[in-house]
Amino acid sequence: MMVCQNCLLCLPCPACARKTGKCMDCGKPILPTSKRCKKCAGKILPRPAQNPKIDWPDMDLLIERVAVGGYCAVARELRCSDNAIRKRIRKAAASIQDPVATTLP
Repeated sequence: MMVCQNCLLCLPCPACARKTGKCMDCGKPILPTSKRCKKCAGKILPRPAQNPKIDWPDMDLLIERVAVGGYCAVARELRCSDNAIRKRIRKAAASIQDPVATTLP
């Protein structure tokens, strides 16, 4: 067992873990500039929420809005990009295999 020369702890402190070249949680070899290995760092970092950020209207209403105002106007209303709207319509059209929906403006 190594003793940290700076703080005299039996376990390496976060500042000294970089010098040992081992993960401070599991002891695997890591780069000298890292504190933890990828596996241990993934356990500590919070995951982003999986909830959609855009409150999407029904597909029929979305297609109707795009036909009237265009992609950019609808994007401003929904606070997203026009490419997000294009992708949403394209994915919905691919899922129902409707050839008419793929020829939208």
